[in-house]
Amino acid sequence: MTVIPRIFGPLVKDPAADAELRQRVALYLLHNGHAPVRRLSVSAKDGVVCLRGTVPTYYVRQLGVECARRVAGVRELVDQIEVAHSEGCGPTRRPR
Repeated sequence: MTVIPRIFGPLVKDPAADAELRQRVALYLLHNGHAPVRRLSVSAKDGVVCLRGTVPTYYVRQLGVECARRVAGVRELVDQIEVAHSEGCGPTRRPR
């Protein structure tokens, strides 16, 4: 029987580690993101980080996701960020 060691070690369910990871991701977003990214909601459980909230553009959404992925300890990222659609956004066409 061959035992293959896990790359990340055993999965430890630790509420304190979850809280610390959530805080580290939130702080990274606070210091490295645009204003809408700073307001995202962050939750973490067993290395899985979930981002929730609404941002004005897809670009800002991607910034939030990429910032969160850079934090050590994030095994998986769940992106539940919504992009707000308003009439004032995007190119406008004038009637001819």
